[in-house]
Amino acid sequence: CRLIMNALDNNLSIVPLLVSVADLVKRSSPDHEVDASDSEGIKEWFDRYLRITWGEDSQRYLMIVQAIRMCRVMFLFEGLEDGGQLTKVIESFILSLVKERHLVVVTSRPLLSGTSSLQQWGEFVVTMRLENLNVEQKRSIAHNRLGLEGIRAFDRFVAQLRDSQSDGTEKTGEEGDVDTSQEDVFGNPMMLSMLLCYIQIQQTEQAEKHANAIDTKLGPQEAMNVDADRDVTLTAVYRVAIDVMLQRIQSKSMSERLYKEEKTELCKRILEKMGMAMQFKQQFYLEESEIENLLTQDLQAAWTGLKAVVVAGHAMLLRMSSDGGRTELRFLVKGFQTFFAASGIAREGGARLPGLVPLLTDKSWGPMLEMLAEAWPHCYVRIIESRLE
Repeated sequence: CRLIMNALDNNLSIVPLLVSVADLVKRSSPDHEVDASDSEGIKEWFDRYLRITWGEDSQRYLMIVQAIRMCRVMFLFEGLEDGGQLTKVIESFILSLVKERHLVVVTSRPLLSGTSSLQQWGEFVVTMRLENLNVEQKRSIAHNRLGLEGIRAFDRFVAQLRDSQSDGTEKTGEEGDVDTSQEDVFGNPMMLSMLLCYIQIQQTEQAEKHANAIDTKLGPQEAMNVDADRDVTLTAVYRVAIDVMLQRIQSKSMSERLYKEEKTELCKRILEKMGMAMQFKQQFYLEESEIENLLTQDLQAAWTGLKAVVVAGHAMLLRMSSDGGRTELRFLVKGFQTFFAASGIAREGGARLPGLVPLLTDKSWGPMLEMLAEAWPHCYVRIIESRLE
């Protein structure tokens, strides 16, 4: 909306046309094949989409067609990653519009290098990448969502993250990649929204406890304990955020909704195996072949689906990169890797962990043990006690 308003402020004769790529694919007939190299056929295909959307005799359709002929339309293609089998056709149409000097804006989740034909036309297409929200922006959003009471919990959480990073600051991977700090992940609007939702839930629970304390007429000390703020932990936020993200990437078709919980659990097991393998190898990535070797038969089918979602850019948890014929996957931030390593160890019992001395003295195990103690304290105690014997 902001982009549309800015365009209209600068040029009142421009007509903005928002095209949802997902809707474009949905309204395209599967019986009508379109050749990506047939420019006239592609234009007819898009014109058919406009007629289906607005009606062939509607004033809106006639106005848009006239504006296109006069190069007065600003095309906004939203969600190129949703193109599916029609991606090449859509990209050919976008390129033809650019060459004809139309104004075109395309939004997409991060795509793998070489997967989009638009990347080959740098002289026509300018690529921009949105930056994360800065500290002032995050705090302003948190203040608007949470109010004066909630902003204190948010500030404590941010301070806790900074304190946890003060020892090692930024870590470097084997190939010189700088690890993304934990705080940076909340510069992503979706992750920030999940954090604020979690704090809001805690605020609601605290208010209910306070109301119950008044109703039951607790003493001053008991009421003070009820009103005490409970700190938001990184492990708790990750657990909630990861559950939400895994549920979002599952199929939305009615026939497969019944299996959503089962598929989510399989995805968790795959990610746990990845997290543990990275933890034991002390690296931030795994090759695709290494991941497949980790998986049992019952996880192979789930891995195929999860990998397809990662390639399409819908799985925020993981990043995929291809270089020199190798396909590597890594978690969006080191914290996700640490969380899944702790979760996998809690599931398996920790038999493969090293002895007590290296476990407690080697700094690489520290963050994982901390998350394990917060989320699965009984497992943590059993692991420590078993190594004391």
